[in-house]
Amino acid sequence: MGFLDLFRAASMPVLQVLIVTALGSFLALESINILGESTRKQLNNVSFFIKIFSIIF
Repeated sequence: MGFLDLFRAASMPVLQVLIVTALGSFLALESINILGESTRKQLNNVSFFIKIFSIIF
């Protein structure tokens, strides 16, 4: 495998995380308002508890 193939394979997970982050940021914008205020708070709580449990265990 060449350097370019290895670089492409290593960068795919990083790009996937960046795409999901960008999509979540886009959905959370208040000017677009796809997700309501209560939905944003509930998703924030869910992600907080998932992260806390993954750190503890």
